[in-house]
Amino acid sequence: MAALTPAEQQQQRFLIEQMVTNKNPYDRAKAARELGLLMDSKALTRLHDSLLNDTSTQVRISCANAIARINNKASVKRLLAALPINRGRTDAQLAIIRALGDMKENSRDQVPVIVRFLRSPNPFVREATIDALWKIRDYSVSKYLVRLLKIETETTVKLTLVRVIPDFKDGNAIPVLKEVLKRKEENADVKALAEDALIKFEEMGVTAPIAAK
Repeated sequence: MAALTPAEQQQQRFLIEQMVTNKNPYDRAKAARELGLLMDSKALTRLHDSLLNDTSTQVRISCANAIARINNKASVKRLLAALPINRGRTDAQLAIIRALGDMKENSRDQVPVIVRFLRSPNPFVREATIDALWKIRDYSVSKYLVRLLKIETETTVKLTLVRVIPDFKDGNAIPVLKEVLKRKEENADVKALAEDALIKFEEMGVTAPIAAK
C-alpha cells in the first residue's frame, strides 16, 4: 500500500477525531468506513479501541470491517480479543469473525483459536465461523467440521457446513453426509446440498477411508 498523500493524511486525522468526538453514531460509523478505505495502518489503534469501547454496535461493526480492509497481521489477535468483549452484541461478533475470514493469510496462524467458536451456543456465530474457516482454507480444520456435521441441529448452520465441506477434501465427511441423507426428519435443502457434496467428492476422486465406509 502506497503512503498516504498529505491530503489523505489530513483526512485521516479528521476521521480519527470524528470517531473520538462526534456524538452521532452514524457519523462515527461513516468515519470508520472511510478509514478502512484509506487502508493505512496508522488508523488501527483508533479502530481497535472503538471496536472494544464504542457504545454503538453499528460503529463496532464498521470498525471490524475497516480493520479487515486494512488487513494488518497485528490486528488478528486484537480481533480475537474483541470477540468475548462483544459477546452481548451478536452482530458485532459476526462482523469480527467475518473480518478474520476476509483477512485469510494473516488469520491462518490463529486458526486453532478461531476453530473454538464452532462450539459457540449461538448458531449465527457457528455459521460465521464455518464461513471464515472456509475463506482461510486451512485443511487441518476439516476434522472439526466433520465432527460438527455429526451433531449440528440448526438448519442454517448445516446448510453452510454441507455447502463448504467438500472444499476441504476430507473423505471422512463422506459417511457423515450419507447419514444426513438417511435422516427422515432432515431438512430437504440440507439433503440436497449433502447430495451435491457427495457428487463433488466423487468428481474430485476423494473417497472415504476404508474403516469409515
